[in-house]
Amino acid sequence: MSLDLAGLAAELIASAITSFESSKSLAGRAVMQLSDEKLRVALDENTNSIAVIMKHVAGNLRSRWTDPLTTDGEKPWRNRDGEFVDSFNSRQEIIEDWEAGWACLFDALRSMRSEDVSKSMFIRGERHSVPLAIQRSLAHCSYHCGQIVMLARVLAGDKWETLTIPRGESETYNHAVWGPRVGTPASSPREADNPGVIPMTADHLEEVIALWNATEGLVLTFSDNVPDLKRYLDSNPGMSHVAVRDGHVVAAVLCGHDGRRGYLHHLAVAADRRNQGIGRALVKACLSNLLATGIQQCNLFILEDHAAGREFWTREGWSEWPTIRLLSKRLDDG
Repeated sequence: MSLDLAGLAAELIASAITSFESSKSLAGRAVMQLSDEKLRVALDENTNSIAVIMKHVAGNLRSRWTDPLTTDGEKPWRNRDGEFVDSFNSRQEIIEDWEAGWACLFDALRSMRSEDVSKSMFIRGERHSVPLAIQRSLAHCSYHCGQIVMLARVLAGDKWETLTIPRGESETYNHAVWGPRVGTPASSPREADNPGVIPMTADHLEEVIALWNATEGLVLTFSDNVPDLKRYLDSNPGMSHVAVRDGHVVAAVLCGHDGRRGYLHHLAVAADRRNQGIGRALVKACLSNLLATGIQQCNLFILEDHAAGREFWTREGWSEWPTIRLLSKRLDDG
């Protein structure tokens, strides 16, 4: 299906936002793995610390994307040289400055109309088409986000948690997302024994609930019933998955999103099917679908005392947010 010019312009803006969010997410997940002190470590006197790189990116974005269609992208109030001096008092200040810069970018892009794509922007007096200015900014941000990831990888050492597909697991990932490829034998007994992963439907729900009830460390609530779960599946079509062997559900996970963030709930694998890569395959199928819809981050909830579950998720590259507390409210309590 071909797009008209307005549709093409809207797609250009939306695609740019997705690409910016991807770079920001990679950098953010790298930063989360470092202590406050390591954010401010430079590898030598001729390089910048992560905190300084974050400050520079934020300053650049504020300058470029404040009133971008009516003012030059190099603002009179910008102090570019000052961006390469670590003047922060705390980690919170680093993050707040970083987020403020990105917010300026995203606010500007999301407020653009299709007709704005045909306009011009100026950077240090040089005329740019809007698509070129967007691509220039994207290249700049991606370059520095890559620096942040590389520095974090070096500084984290053996504690580093891989941000993308780990080395040696590409076939496992592809198998989870696509299934076995024609003419390609399974690369390991674990893959060969891995049952098919398919989207969860309402027909699976009774077996899924029974599996959850039989799984230690998994607590069900009042909303984990067939009608409520069916409504959840209808609201997030194709996102939740089950693994089926011999006509029976042996593993399941709920997955959905709110348009900004993805969420996983109730990952469970039958006791006699564990340590075969099934849980990993379910999660990867869910994350692939989220990524395909433009969701760049996924969250999950786990009981504080569920040691085995926390170990699994940590091993899979998930990080805890120690400063966040979950609040909830029943809406039928009056």
